[in-house]
Amino acid sequence: MQQEGDYKAMDYYEIKDTKELLKKYISDIDTLEDLHQHISADVMMFVPEIENPWTIKEHLVHIAETEANCFLRYKRARLNPGAVLNFGGGDVETSHVVLGYNAANLDDYMMLFRTLRTIVRNEVSNLSEDERENSYIIHPDYGRCSIKFILSIYTQHVDVHMGMIQRNISLWDTSLK
Repeated sequence: MQQEGDYKAMDYYEIKDTKELLKKYISDIDTLEDLHQHISADVMMFVPEIENPWTIKEHLVHIAETEANCFLRYKRARLNPGAVLNFGGGDVETSHVVLGYNAANLDDYMMLFRTLRTIVRNEVSNLSEDERENSYIIHPDYGRCSIKFILSIYTQHVDVHMGMIQRNISLWDTSLK
């Protein structure tokens, strides 16, 4: 388990093709909204019997909340190329409890996710390839992160959580047998 101040970077890669990246980036909206609309409340709030369990709702709120980081990192890269990120620490495994994800209004968070993704996609679509490459931040684990890499991270972040959400659904199905 991570301790306060510890941070483990996930393995991300840059999606090089801008059209492919933006298509995937915006398609995550429909993926998450489909989950939100079609999963029963029981499945949404199911707590699997695993170490450090999160409900599907907690995953969805977390994804939306971290999208705010993506938005801010994108804006920082545009306004202050080369800005260095500073992380404040915290226990990732228990953040869902500390931040009260289960008490959050999921409709609000889904709207936040849709809004932030749409704004960023629209703005990035209007940038030249040079602007996308020369607008960057310095990440403590990944080094220089262009706008395309920033968006790649957050697109893949959704994929990671979708794997955990699918695991929860499978465990829910298994618990009914």
